[in-house]
Amino acid sequence: MIAGWRGWPRSAVGRLGFGGMLGLLLVGIAVLAAGAIGLAWLGERQFEPPQMRLPPPLVARIGAIATLVEEAPDDRALELVARATSSRDFRVIVAPRAPPGAVELEPPWVGPDSRLAGALAERLGGRDVAIRLLHRSSGEDGERRRPSFEVVVGVAPDRWVSMRIGRDAFEPPPPGRFLLTIAVVLGVVIVVALLLARSVAAPVRSLARAADRLGRDLNAPALPESGPRELRAAARAFNRMQARLRSYIDDRTRMLAAISQDLRTVLTRLRLRVELIEDDEVRTRTERDIDEMQQMLEATLNFARDDAAREPKAEVDMALLVRDACAAFAEGGAAVAYAGPDALRQPVRPVAMRRMIDNLIDNAVKYGGGAEVGLATQGQGIVLTVADRGPGIPAELQERVFEPFYRIEGSRSRETGGSGLGLAVARSVARSHGGDITLRQRPGGGTVAEVVLPVEPA
Repeated sequence: MIAGWRGWPRSAVGRLGFGGMLGLLLVGIAVLAAGAIGLAWLGERQFEPPQMRLPPPLVARIGAIATLVEEAPDDRALELVARATSSRDFRVIVAPRAPPGAVELEPPWVGPDSRLAGALAERLGGRDVAIRLLHRSSGEDGERRRPSFEVVVGVAPDRWVSMRIGRDAFEPPPPGRFLLTIAVVLGVVIVVALLLARSVAAPVRSLARAADRLGRDLNAPALPESGPRELRAAARAFNRMQARLRSYIDDRTRMLAAISQDLRTVLTRLRLRVELIEDDEVRTRTERDIDEMQQMLEATLNFARDDAAREPKAEVDMALLVRDACAAFAEGGAAVAYAGPDALRQPVRPVAMRRMIDNLIDNAVKYGGGAEVGLATQGQGIVLTVADRGPGIPAELQERVFEPFYRIEGSRSRETGGSGLGLAVARSVARSHGGDITLRQRPGGGTVAEVVLPVEPA
């Protein structure tokens, strides 16, 4: 259910951070903040003196002043204490007796029987405490605000201290300060959670890059086995899979090399026996069949060996490579034209890339009468196009022609040469470089083969 939610993060970092630690912390902080705001609102709405709870800092301040008054040696010291501890919203008065009504607790005074005064007397070590409400003011909108109090504490039979506490002493911190605190806490939590999530997701990204690299290069370096235990196990499994695939390809290559040697031996014996045929026409047709078989054998073995994946990459001038291929076909009498930059350097496998270019141009020349070759950069890729003016390839067959040994009847028959591996080899080379080949119909007739290769750092 959660994974299908549209707002659920798509990246591993987002899911680990938001859905895991970060999500839980954010929810917890949000609940605590909502609870604090709710309690403050209820306390503001249900504010009554008997149920009032003085803030702990205010209680500590009252107790400290009472202690100072009690320990003052003379009237001069009492005056200094009163003056030093008074402020705009906290006025301190020291007197030899309590204000009228405070001792007898005559209205509007309340004593230890009230929850507020009793709690305050307990916090002050059992001293006599009396409290009265001075006044309660209302705002311009009629909403009730916190009242002013007078708290009287008896510190000795002949020494009382009166503290008149204004409304501002009860006021909570401004909402902006509270919200700023929440924002700072959330910011720290988000940063820490994202850093932790990135550290957990980094091996996953490395595994994804290694899997993509393996599709282009079977001999790519092994994946480092680092990170949490589960990711290390996944990296080990990936490296074992790569090693098994490499071993399988090596075994297949050795088998194909052995078969190739045996078949060449048989073909050599056939060529020797053809020389014994007296009929010139039969001998010529037989030699042509043997040559065709030899070409098919070489093409099949080259395709099966996948030499393109084994050749190391080197930085070459793609524009020069394409121009040389076009010039070679033009020298043979083919109508081949090139349009593109004078230089375009790119790390590629030179022999495999030249084979791909030759196959595409040869395909266009054979079946389209000529080739128009273009090379350009587009976004983060290199685009090579080979266009012809031949009969074209139907849309439903534009993928099938990349299958090994598949040939379209008629215009691509055996009589025109080829074994049906040219486009298959070209696509294999393009994909080994991380790109691909697609075919499309050309406006006005013909076919366009488009190769898109990603730009790689030198």
